[in-house]
Amino acid sequence: MSIEYDRQEGERNKRQQHCTFCKNHGKNLRKSNHKCQHEECECLLCQLTRVSRLVMRHQQRLWRHLKDASSREDTEDAAAHGPAAASSKQQKCDMCRNHGVMKEKRAHKNACPYQDCLCALCGLTKKRRDVMRHQQRVRRSCGEPVPCRRSPPCPWWRLTWGSPLLWTPGSITTPPSPV
Repeated sequence: MSIEYDRQEGERNKRQQHCTFCKNHGKNLRKSNHKCQHEECECLLCQLTRVSRLVMRHQQRLWRHLKDASSREDTEDAAAHGPAAASSKQQKCDMCRNHGVMKEKRAHKNACPYQDCLCALCGLTKKRRDVMRHQQRVRRSCGEPVPCRRSPPCPWWRLTWGSPLLWTPGSITTPPSPV
């Protein structure tokens, strides 16, 4: 899902979401009241989009569960510290959030204490990152919109350095990256 900011007079920036399936095929259509013609497409980018959404949906469900559990425990702590500061709009580190720690992502990449964690939540985070990395590689290697699988077979299954993308619905693996 791509996001664009529209600025109108007298209003703050509003986020406009765009359909990722259409973006995979070179179209930039807003999601509101949109019936996507590519939602059943079986090309590689659309398959990766589905996997990424599935993993993210599962991850968000787990984060909500953790948030609810920790909010019940922290209710009395929040009352003791007075009103909390407004929450930051900065992105949070997903790996830290998996473990109940809210660290800002900025300047945190090599300092994350959970970057080598092997727990199930961090495994989901790594899988989602791999899927998104594959998606970017395929998009960049194409250079042009990917035809829908309903048309002739999609030739975009090879990455820029020529090795096939090793992807099955159950697992995602990457070939060694070029140096």
